[in-house]
Amino acid sequence: MILDRVQRYAPLDVEALAAALGELPGWRCDGTRLIRTVVPHDLWALLEQVCAVEGELDHHTEVTLDAGTVTFLLWTHVRDAVTLADVELARRLDLITEELGLAGAASGTTLSGNGGPASADRPVQRVPRGCVPDRHCGRTSSATPSRPA
Repeated sequence: MILDRVQRYAPLDVEALAAALGELPGWRCDGTRLIRTVVPHDLWALLEQVCAVEGELDHHTEVTLDAGTVTFLLWTHVRDAVTLADVELARRLDLITEELGLAGAASGTTLSGNGGPASADRPVQRVPRGCVPDRHCGRTSSATPSRPA
């Protein structure tokens, strides 16, 4: 079923959000964002595939890199809420992580005030939406970033 823009970007109510989380193992919600942390074996493979899905769906995740983990934060910025577009992207990210055989981060990961796991002596590195570190994603084409030499 194809949803129109209004349906796709309408904030989910509490019941719809709870139902979505029930279908998204490994994801949690802080009230306005869906959050999942994974431990990638190949960071570039993960980011290349995430970038491709973001371009396909025309919806983007905030990616935070920290001490061998990658945290995805999903929310519709103009609504400051979780929408069906975020749930759809979360499902696609789950397919990518499953395909790559990625494990979730240890339970008990907490969120700092900046939206990702961190500690005072180890700040997080934010990756701009739709990009991988030091490479532009090429959202308007099917191009994906190349691995560093």
